[in-house]
Amino acid sequence: MLENNLNNSIITESVKNLLEAYQCGKREFAQLNLENADLSQLDLSGINLSNANLRKAKLVGTKLNNGNLSGANLERADLQCADLRQANLNEANLKKAKLDAANLNAATLIKSNLYSAYMPRIQLFQANLQEAKLGDVELTAANLEECILDKVSLSGARVRKANLKKASLKQAYLYECKLQFSDLTGANLQKADLTKAELDGANLTQTDLRGAEIDDAKQANIELAILGKLDNQIIEHSLHIEFKDGLGKYFTFSQDGNLFAYYNNYRKIVIIDLHSSQEINKINIPREAVVSVAFSSNGQTIYHSFYVNELKLWNPFTGDLISNLKHHSANFTSLVFDSNGKGVGVVGTGEPFELHDIGHETRTLKGYSSGIQTQAYSPNGCFIARSAPDTNGQIELIDKQTGNKIYIFDGHKAAVQSLSFSPDSKLLASKSAEDTKVWQIETRKEIYGYLQSFTSYYPYVAFTDTDNKSHQILVTSDFCGNFERKNVNSSRKNGSDYNFSGDGGYSCEAHIAISADRKVLARRFDEQAVQLWNLETGQELSFSILDSRYSYLMALSSQGKILAARYNQEIALWNLHTKNLICNLTGHTDYIKAIAFSPDDKILASGGWDLTLRLWNVQEHNEIQTLSVPEIVLTLAFHPKEAILASGHHDGTIKIWDINKMEEVHSFKAHQQEIEALAFSPDGKLLASGEGNRGSIIRLWKLKRN
Repeated sequence: MLENNLNNSIITESVKNLLEAYQCGKREFAQLNLENADLSQLDLSGINLSNANLRKAKLVGTKLNNGNLSGANLERADLQCADLRQANLNEANLKKAKLDAANLNAATLIKSNLYSAYMPRIQLFQANLQEAKLGDVELTAANLEECILDKVSLSGARVRKANLKKASLKQAYLYECKLQFSDLTGANLQKADLTKAELDGANLTQTDLRGAEIDDAKQANIELAILGKLDNQIIEHSLHIEFKDGLGKYFTFSQDGNLFAYYNNYRKIVIIDLHSSQEINKINIPREAVVSVAFSSNGQTIYHSFYVNELKLWNPFTGDLISNLKHHSANFTSLVFDSNGKGVGVVGTGEPFELHDIGHETRTLKGYSSGIQTQAYSPNGCFIARSAPDTNGQIELIDKQTGNKIYIFDGHKAAVQSLSFSPDSKLLASKSAEDTKVWQIETRKEIYGYLQSFTSYYPYVAFTDTDNKSHQILVTSDFCGNFERKNVNSSRKNGSDYNFSGDGGYSCEAHIAISADRKVLARRFDEQAVQLWNLETGQELSFSILDSRYSYLMALSSQGKILAARYNQEIALWNLHTKNLICNLTGHTDYIKAIAFSPDDKILASGGWDLTLRLWNVQEHNEIQTLSVPEIVLTLAFHPKEAILASGHHDGTIKIWDINKMEEVHSFKAHQQEIEALAFSPDGKLLASGEGNRGSIIRLWKLKRN
């Protein structure tokens, strides 16, 4: 209570100082903290409160006309009946603010956030709300005459009985917007999305609906509206082929445009002839896991890891494996505790690799592809446990003193790849590629077991370039890491019964990027160095980004000379020849989900959670344009021959952008779920799209000019 009183006194003092300064002619109060302040009924005309904190402030009836509140935080502020005529509210945060009956005539609110704001009867005559966020807003009986609402998001908004005469709503997103009995006479809704909008009783006389998506709108009387196609609408789409067994993120076109490959639900790569639309081959992708299991120092936890790191080249017509490229700098092949028994490390050095028994010697072993011959020594010095690939998952328990075989543990589904005794030597943990088991040494019984599932593991697929059309090469990259733990607790004092609970841990997959000429492939796993391969020679190129702030998201320029990598909310550009950082591109305000180079490498496109699609000049290292979008951008793809960019969004929508005009030229609902992958065919006539991890549909779309 005392703290609240102190805060209130500080706020009151701030308001008092502001009023005294204002009365003396001062108008500059940028970045002032007035959270929860009561400024009701005051005359603050012409004041500058840019970037000020007015969260939850009371501004009922306050005069702020001609004021500057750009970038101000007005979240949940009470602005009922406030006078904000001709005020500057660009990029202000008015989320959930109360603005009922407020006067904002001729005010500017470009890119302002009005999500869930309460604004019935608000006056917005000739106001500019271009690219503002108005989702779920209440605008019943509002005056929006001649208001600019281009590219705004009014999804789910309530705009009943509103005056929208001659308002501009070009490319506005009005999904499920409630517009009953609103007056849209002479309004411009070119290319607006009115899907599932409610328009019963709305006046659409001379409303320009050219290029708008109006078919699914409810009760829309469009007899007096302006309909037809726009002269500059250049793209149309139609569904060409659908693959319902496909996994949405894993597909590729061949460079000659004749083949399409995708990974299906049955862990096979399917090859499609695009001329006949027929399947011509299926390739089984074998999985060769390297795993490890270990007890913690107190015996109360079991750790195990799974790791795959393969780059394979296939003949797509025969399914034959051409070559297998391995990189082992990051292999998670064994678990090792530090000297005090508290920390756990995961190491591996390739083939041959080192396998560490906890508290014992290090051994160098071979046999990556056929399984791992492994053995472990009990801490009390009495036993040796060992297994080999040709023993059908059996484990031999050996008396260390005599060398005699004591017992054979049997039951694993695959060759045992790792063994570990508990610190008290009473338990033995064993791990194969398919299952994990724990054995009690005294009773010789299995006391715990479970199967390993790899449902989240899928390979990357891409075709490489070749001059011989009959000798296409398909590349797959298997790269997945998994690290888990199980708690082990004795249920009795003598420890004869054990409970195994919990299933914590983490798993990682690498991000893959391939150059447009299909000659260079980049791959990053967790916080390890970036790996680069020359796909023509099969040689690994020398390059590394070791800073953990660079995430998996990467893109390669068309000839593999520049690598773009996400760096927090920035994008870092690297010169792969000099190994030097070129620059950091800044501007995004939230998580970046997609980056892509244009075919000529002059433009880099990026998009993500901040509902923007940004275009960057790669040579001058600056931003060219920011395009606002109504939904999160998850994937991007440039047209190979024209200045066209496709963006895939969280709501299943694909948008087509004209890069020369810097505007959207087409939009359509492609999937019911989020779109996580897009790719143009080499001739640009087909666009492939795939649903996210929960989906199982890949679609090929025909694109053409009208």
